Amino acid sequence: MMDDLAVRRTEAQLTLWKQEIKKREVKLQTLGREARFAAVLHVDELRVMLVTARDRFEALQAASTGNRDLLTVEFDRAWKELEAAIHRRMPRP
Repeated sequence: MMDDLAVRRTEAQLTLWKQEIKKREVKLQTLGREARFAAVLHVDELRVMLVTARDRFEALQAASTGNRDLLTVEFDRAWKELEAAIHRRMPRP
């Protein structure tokens, strides 16, 4: 099981990423039509990844000892995918 500090750090990072996604949503309003289409797809992908990572994290927290290995792998994968996607810039035409 994750210690309290690791849980708080994970929750804090997920919250920061949620805020970053919201900032990108605001930027969508300033983009032209073509750029907005590609950027909307990117932001939608980020939203799905965030929900997936949070769901995996919550499942991991609630899991019994026997189920933790698979859930840890699933959470780590979701975390890394979201982290990589957050660090990509929004697409521009």
